[in-house]
Amino acid sequence: MALVDMKRPKPAKKSTKGPEASIADSYEERPYSMRFTLEAPELEALGLKPSDFAGMEPITATVVLDPINIRDIESKSEDPWNRNSNKAVEFQVMKIDLGAMTKKTPGKFDSVNKQKKAGPGE
Repeated sequence: MALVDMKRPKPAKKSTKGPEASIADSYEERPYSMRFTLEAPELEALGLKPSDFAGMEPITATVVLDPINIRDIESKSEDPWNRNSNKAVEFQVMKIDLGAMTKKTPGKFDSVNKQKKAGPGE
């Protein structure tokens, strides 16, 4: 299966009042539900520590997922954002292979950004 970008499209602004306003205000390009965390036991199983991920390029990982909770409930809402909110699949991560981890290559303005953060004379 090909990699599919999970970036959500920004909803069209209909109105700044009523329920549509809260949907537009809560828009996340990369929603929280698409994140997962590796804690100490999982990092130990992978032979890694949090600092190993500092300054890394995005990683192409292989993950074995088990669908454990499936919701497919139709709502009668006319708003497409609310109508789809009752359709979801929850996965349990069973196995993971992080693949190749590579350091980010320094950008041509990285040294300038460091100087801005440090301030003059630091």
